[in-house]
Amino acid sequence: MPCDSALAGCDNEDRLKLDELMALCTTLQNRVLDLEKTKTTLHNEIASLKRRVKKLEKKDSRLQRASRRNERMDDVRRIEEEVDLDFLSDAHNRTGPVESGDSCEMKVKLERGAT
Repeated sequence: MPCDSALAGCDNEDRLKLDELMALCTTLQNRVLDLEKTKTTLHNEIASLKRRVKKLEKKDSRLQRASRRNERMDDVRRIEEEVDLDFLSDAHNRTGPVESGDSCEMKVKLERGAT
């Protein structure tokens, strides 16, 4: 078995230690490569998740704005109903039972003119 020029004077024990160290070095290099691949994969997954979170946050923001808009519209409708009910209640107190259409308005106008 030929001996490398750098290892010309080495005995078998030193040769075994060198072989073990070379195998260990190769194993460690492979582990480093695997860890770098894992790191790249995780980096890509994190970037993907960040994009997804940003997209969901935008969607949530739009939904919150729509919800607030709907709440405001509900408030407006509720106020309009209260105003309508107040008006109808006042009209009923002035003219008796409320009738539909122009005749109701006419009774209110006549009642106001009579007082």
